[in-house]
Amino acid sequence: MVNITQIKQKSARFSALFLKITSFTVNTLPYLLLPQLILRSNIVILNALPYVLFYTFRRTTLFLFRGYHPKAERLATWGLSAATLGCFLGLFGGLSPLFWDLAGVGVGIAAALLPPAVRVFNQRGQAAQTAKIKFSALYQYGALLLLLGLIQLDGGRLIVWSFVGMLLYVGLGWWGLWASPLRQPLAPVVWHNIKLFGLNLLLTGAIFLSLINLRLARNEGTMQSLLRGLTVLAIVLPIALLIFSWRLARGNGRLTWTIRARGFLRGLCIDFVAVYGTIYVFVILGSGFYVWVILMYVVAMAIGTPLLKFLQAKIPQLSLADLNLLLLALGLVLTFWQPVYLVGILCLRIVVGELNREVLAELAGETPLTTDEEFLVAPRLLALGGLFFQMMLWLVMMIVAQLRGIKLAGLLTSYAHKTVSANFSGLIGTVHWVMVLIVLAAALIVYLIQQRQAKAGRELK
Repeated sequence: MVNITQIKQKSARFSALFLKITSFTVNTLPYLLLPQLILRSNIVILNALPYVLFYTFRRTTLFLFRGYHPKAERLATWGLSAATLGCFLGLFGGLSPLFWDLAGVGVGIAAALLPPAVRVFNQRGQAAQTAKIKFSALYQYGALLLLLGLIQLDGGRLIVWSFVGMLLYVGLGWWGLWASPLRQPLAPVVWHNIKLFGLNLLLTGAIFLSLINLRLARNEGTMQSLLRGLTVLAIVLPIALLIFSWRLARGNGRLTWTIRARGFLRGLCIDFVAVYGTIYVFVILGSGFYVWVILMYVVAMAIGTPLLKFLQAKIPQLSLADLNLLLLALGLVLTFWQPVYLVGILCLRIVVGELNREVLAELAGETPLTTDEEFLVAPRLLALGGLFFQMMLWLVMMIVAQLRGIKLAGLLTSYAHKTVSANFSGLIGTVHWVMVLIVLAAALIVYLIQQRQAKAGRELK
């Protein structure tokens, strides 16, 4: 007879690993899986919605929770439920594309909710000094690469098996949540202050509308969607910056300038790779190259912290802020040269990981937020930085295209159809220079803010 208690006890030490695998999977694999659903018939783009909906829900869901602080268990339960339903419905996309659209929604919500929940569990584990599994990172990345291989080999031909694989990995997350010794009883979320919730809903809806239009412009190659998205974003972004990144929505507490600056810069760096980088790769290098970009995400997570510690030990004269700035500048420069483009992406992703750790550390030390709340603030700052980058990117592209007499709609079509085109290399090259300078300027501003804060801290002592 199966002893459920014994199974739970034996599984407890693997619970954190299972949750990490699931969170990592729903945040990485859809970038390879869902684009394969974008069917093409000559010049007509069909069924771009699954990827568009995934991307948009992933970026906007957490804005709904400003001022509300659901516990990690609640977020994990909601996220795993959304992922389960989404992957299950994705199995039936061959019968009707509507099921793929709903799969994009479910996985997108899960991709937003699971990372903050899993990070809270990790923080609790460190505080409780729970025993760690040796080489857990290898298991995590190995599991992801296994599913990556499945999608690359058979995803386009037998898409249902890709959803089956994701569903199995989501099952691991449920197992990890059930077996976790760090799990606390579910606490109800009290939706107090209807005005606050209404404001959150209104702004989230506006951000959603702008993002879904910008994403449709990229996936369907339509200028109308691009212009609609930019118009809404130009209106809503300043309001969102004031509301979501200024106050904590808890008493009169405010976020410090360094928290806001680092979180914002993290969003800029991420979208330099995830938004501009995909356009550069698809139009200049070819869509097949994109899988190597995704692989750099995995490598950066594996070697980022050890590499920075090694560099600090070897060059003690440089502070961590100095190393971050130098590594970011190096990464940006390397993206200009195609043979080392991936090394540049790797450097940028390492800096992104370190910025996230710095933001979370300062949120823990400088604000009254609980651990559960800290991991909701950081992703919102990231999303705002990403929105600013996207607005600047498309404005720069439109201006450069106008000055050069190039039709931007042609570039969007080339990207949407995954066709390499040398006709746009001049446009892309100019935009590349401008966006690198914008990110580098933002990094310098963040560095100066950090130096000023450090100097003020020394004077107080």
